[in-house]
Amino acid sequence: MARKTYNQRMRAKKIRKAAVITACIAAALVCVLLFFYDRGDNFETDEGFKEYAREQLDETRVYGNGGKNADTVYKVDGQIGYAISEEKCKYDYVNSCRDAYIDDLKKSLEPKNKEDFISLIVNTSVCESDINTVSLLVSYETAKREKNRMVETGKGIRTWIFNKDDGKSLVYQQVFANDYMDKVRETLDIENETYENFMLAEDSLTYFFTGKDEETGRDVITPVKLLPRDYEGWERDQVMARFVDPSKPMVALTYDDGPGLKSEDKIHDVLEKYDAVATFFYSGYMVKGKEDRLKRSVENGCEIGSHTWDHPVLTRCDKKELKKQLNKTNKTIKKACGQAPVLFRPSYGITNKEINKKAKLPVIMWDIDTKDWKTRDAKKIYKSVIKRHKKNKLDGKIVLMHCIYDETADATAKIVPWLDAHGYQMVTVSELYKYGKGKELKPGKVYP
Repeated sequence: MARKTYNQRMRAKKIRKAAVITACIAAALVCVLLFFYDRGDNFETDEGFKEYAREQLDETRVYGNGGKNADTVYKVDGQIGYAISEEKCKYDYVNSCRDAYIDDLKKSLEPKNKEDFISLIVNTSVCESDINTVSLLVSYETAKREKNRMVETGKGIRTWIFNKDDGKSLVYQQVFANDYMDKVRETLDIENETYENFMLAEDSLTYFFTGKDEETGRDVITPVKLLPRDYEGWERDQVMARFVDPSKPMVALTYDDGPGLKSEDKIHDVLEKYDAVATFFYSGYMVKGKEDRLKRSVENGCEIGSHTWDHPVLTRCDKKELKKQLNKTNKTIKKACGQAPVLFRPSYGITNKEINKKAKLPVIMWDIDTKDWKTRDAKKIYKSVIKRHKKNKLDGKIVLMHCIYDETADATAKIVPWLDAHGYQMVTVSELYKYGKGKELKPGKVYP
């Protein structure tokens, strides 16, 4: 056998070397493919899903504070994988709102086929401001497995802002000055935006805008951060306690003859739950020993009115008795809760010009008489209010009830959530006239 020349030997060496390199590259490619194939096959396992979810969370954390104080829970439950990153918060009202929203997101997920695997990845963030507010952000992403990879199916973001002291949810009008919206539109100049998603911190104001990527068509969220110098003068000095939207329907619930006992407590429980207020017309002789109920009305933003001392027919009273019915009641109520009555409702609705003048307060009657004192039937009381909705005769109305009956409290527990669900704002009588009718109530004049 002829011996190979030097050139032949070198050529063969190069061929062997090239073959080794090619084999290595091929092996590497196989490993990469196997890695992704393997990972895709294992999304349904705790570790496989956790690896995927971590990467996604790192992307969404840019919306908040980076998840510095977050606890993240990874869980695979059958055909659904969850990754919930929750920032630790000392305020229970923030945690409750966050948990309820995440529960709703979970309920919205439903695999259509047995082989489907879908995921929900949630990131939350919390921050406080120097005007006594707490902001909460929840961003989320949903995805569905297609072959060996997860494909995004949706993305969204939601923010809330709360009064730090009482935990009540605020709208921007309670946080920012009256000309705020003009200023923000001028500064950011983004068309077709409501600017409803924002977080207010001590050193920044961040807005979040949702849209579609022009190339991919995927959902995108764009944060825009402003520094204090950019929004100087936008904030109120302190948060506005209440905001009534003049463009939305409203109803004034009013309660006579109190303070009541457990019945009034139950009424307040319902009002507080739905962030609603009412007007209470108290009788002076009923106040002693129940001062805490008057204080609760004031603390919850309800309006206080006088309903005479002991409910006589005022037109039958002499001047001395009339003075007692009016003045003694006002002094007793102010002593009990620190706030004098701002409205007056004559007992039985019977009055005259002289009484109205001496009351020195707006005189408030009613539009809807539930006759709760007569029927003592929660179902009938409830129906007497909601039936007006069908006739478009509920908006702007004053409803008469009495806080001393258990049946009225039971009816209130149905009326308030019904009004809330149908878009009615529950306001005080003064708010009803100021925002709903554009009028200031005047002493001695009868309404409606």
